[in-house]
Amino acid sequence: MRAPSPWPRNGSSATGRRYSRRRLLLGGVLVGVLFVAVWARIMPEQVSLKEGDRAPRTIIAPRTTTYVDTQATERLRIITAAAVPQRFKSDPQAVRMALQAVDDFFEQTHRVAEDPSLIGEEVRVQALQTRVEFPIEGPVLRLALNTPRGTLERVREGAASLVRAGMAQTIRDGTEDLTSARQLLVGKAEELGFTELYKNMALVVAQAVLRPNLVADLEATARDREAAAASVKPITHTVRAGDIIITEGEEVTSRQLDIFRALGLTNPTVQFSQAVAVLGTLSLLVYCLFYFIRLNFGDTYRRFERLVLVCAMLATIALVMRFTQASPNQEAYTLSVVSAGVLLVTLITVPQLGLVTAFFSGVLLALSAPEASLRMVVAAFLAGGIAAYLVSLRSTHAQTLVRAALTVGLLNPLVLLLSTVALGQQPSATVLLVTAGGGAIAALAAIGLTLALDRPLSLLTDLRLVELASAHQPLLQRLVREAPGTYQSSVMVANLAEQAAEAIGLNGLFVRTAALYHDVGKLKRPYFFVENQFGSENPHDKLSPFISTLIISSHPRDGVELAKEAGLPQQIMDVIAEHQGTDMIRYFYEKAVERAPEGTAVPEEDFRYPGPKPHTKEAAVIMLADTVEAAARTLDVPDPPHVERLVNRLVRARADDGQLDDCPLTFDELNTVRETLISSLNSAFHHRIKYPEQIPEEARLLEERLGPEALKQGLPDENGQGRSNGE
Repeated sequence: MRAPSPWPRNGSSATGRRYSRRRLLLGGVLVGVLFVAVWARIMPEQVSLKEGDRAPRTIIAPRTTTYVDTQATERLRIITAAAVPQRFKSDPQAVRMALQAVDDFFEQTHRVAEDPSLIGEEVRVQALQTRVEFPIEGPVLRLALNTPRGTLERVREGAASLVRAGMAQTIRDGTEDLTSARQLLVGKAEELGFTELYKNMALVVAQAVLRPNLVADLEATARDREAAAASVKPITHTVRAGDIIITEGEEVTSRQLDIFRALGLTNPTVQFSQAVAVLGTLSLLVYCLFYFIRLNFGDTYRRFERLVLVCAMLATIALVMRFTQASPNQEAYTLSVVSAGVLLVTLITVPQLGLVTAFFSGVLLALSAPEASLRMVVAAFLAGGIAAYLVSLRSTHAQTLVRAALTVGLLNPLVLLLSTVALGQQPSATVLLVTAGGGAIAALAAIGLTLALDRPLSLLTDLRLVELASAHQPLLQRLVREAPGTYQSSVMVANLAEQAAEAIGLNGLFVRTAALYHDVGKLKRPYFFVENQFGSENPHDKLSPFISTLIISSHPRDGVELAKEAGLPQQIMDVIAEHQGTDMIRYFYEKAVERAPEGTAVPEEDFRYPGPKPHTKEAAVIMLADTVEAAARTLDVPDPPHVERLVNRLVRARADDGQLDDCPLTFDELNTVRETLISSLNSAFHHRIKYPEQIPEEARLLEERLGPEALKQGLPDENGQGRSNGE
C-alpha cells in the first residue's frame, strides 16, 4: 500500500511534471477567459465634465459603485462614539482597604468599650459612630460594644472572610455591581455558623466596607470612543450598473461628479492596478478551486478530460453572464446556463462537485456581471443546487431525465421569484416565463451533451454505470445463461464490494458495476470453474496442475478481451485485469508439489496469476471482496466467529503477499474494508430457523459424526428429561 498521489498511476516524476504542466496550462486558460468576462470593470467609459456643465449625452453607470455621504457619516460617528461603554481598570488597593476598614471598625470598638471617660451606653455608641468611616446602624454598634472581646474577634474574622468573598466579585464603580455583591454576602453569612445576632453584625460590617474594585479608566474610554468613531464605515449611496447618472442637456452637480469619480469615468488612464488585482483574484480563485478538487475529488483531478470539462463549463457560465448583461432577460439566461453547467458537471463527476460549481458560479456572477445583485447570486446558487440534487438520483430512464428537465424549468422561476421578492423587488412575468423555458431547454441540453460525450471521452458517468449494471446487458446475460454460478458469485461480490467501497468514500456504483464484470473472463471456459460445475465431473481431475493453472489464471486476460469486444470502459477493464493481482493458485501448486519427483522444486511463479496488481482502491476492494466471498462459501459453519477469523486471515494474507503494494489504500481504509466485509458476510449468512423437514437430515448427519451411542446420551427420555452421562 502507498500514499495517495494526485498524478495518474502510470507516471514517473517526469509524467507527474507533464500532468502538472497540463493542469497549470488549463488553469491559465480558465483565468484568461474569466479575465475577459470581467474586462468591463477594468475599462470604464471616460467622462470629462465639471460642475455646472451641460451633459453632451446621457451617461449610464457601467457597473455598480458607491460614493460617500460625508455629513451623514460624521453624524453617525458622533452617535457611535457616545454609545461606547465606560472602560474600567482594576484598583489594586481595594481589597486591602476594605479589610483595613473591617479591622479599624473592630479596633475602634475595643477602644471605645475600654475608654473610662465614656460613661453611658448612648455616649459610647455616639463616640463609635464618629470614629467609624462608614455608617453602621445603632443596634449593631450597641451589640458590638457589649460583646466580649474574644467573641468580637471571631466576628471580625467572619466579617473579613465575607469581605474577601464579596471583593472576589467584579464590582465596577458607578454600577449596580456593588448592590449585587452585597446581596451575595447574605448567603455567604449563613456559612459562618454564628448566632443570628453575630451573623447579622458580621454581615452589616462586611456590606458596609465593600467598595468597587474596578474604577473608571477615562483615558482608555476616550481611546475606545475614538476607535469606534474611526471604525464607522462611510455612509454611501449606491449607483447600480445600468442606472442613468445624467441625461443629455442636464446640468452637472457635485453629486454626479462624485459618482463619475467613484466609477473612474473622469480618469483618462487605464486602471492597471485594478487589472492586476482582478487577475490576481481570479488566479487565486482558480487555484483554490483546483486544490479543493484535488483534495476532495481526486478521481476528477486525475482524469484530465473531466477537469477540462469542469473548467469549460465554468468559462461558459462566466462568458454567458458577461455577454447577456445588456439583455432584458439576463436573469433567465444566467439561471439557465448555471443549471445546465451544474447538471453537466454533476452527471460527469459527483453531486458534491456540482454544488461547488453552483457556488463558484455565484462568485463569477458577482465578479463578471456589473448588474449582479445579491438576489441573483442567491438565485444562481439555489438553482445550481437544485440541479445537482435532481441528477444525483441515479437512473437511465428517459422519462426520469425528462422529468428532471421539467423540474428545473419549474423551479428556476420559483427560485428567481423567491430571491427577488425576499429583497423587496418584483420580477416581470415575461422574465419568469423565459426562465422556465430556458431552464427546461438547458437541462435537456446538458443531459444530451453528457450522453454524447460519455463514450467518446470515457467519462463513465453514473448514468453510464447504471446502464452497465443492468441485468439486460449482453455480457451479464451471457453470464446468467452460460456461467450461472459465476454470475451469482459476481452479484455477491458486487454487494460486498459496494458496501466496503462506500465505507471508505469511494463511488459504490462504480465498484458494484465493475464487480459484476470482474469474472466475465470465465465465459471462455465456464465449466473449468467450480461454481459452474454443479456436482458434475471436475475436468481438472484429468489435467496436470500446470495446465489447470494456465486455464484458471487466464480468465482475467480473457475477461479483458471480452470487455473490449463489448465496448466496456477502460476503468472496468482495468479492474478485470487486476482483480486477482499476482495471487498464487495454491490448490494446483500443492497438487503439483505432491506429484513432483522427490527432490524436484516446483517454482511458485508458475502458479501465480499474471497480474498486474491492483493500482486503484476500487480494484483492491473488489479483490478482497472476491477473495472472502469465494472462501466464505466453503465454511461448514458460517457463524460470526468463523467469518471474522476467515476474513482477517485472508485480508492479512493478501497484504503480506504484497498484493496491495501498488494501490493507494491506507491501513485505516484497509481496516474499514475488513470490518465492512465481516459485517456484510455475517448479514448474508445470518442464522435461519430450521424447518421441520430439515431436522431428520440434521439428526442423521449428527449420528454419522458422533455415533449412535454418543447421540443417545443427549436425547430426552420418555418423560422429556435429558439423560445424564451415568445413565
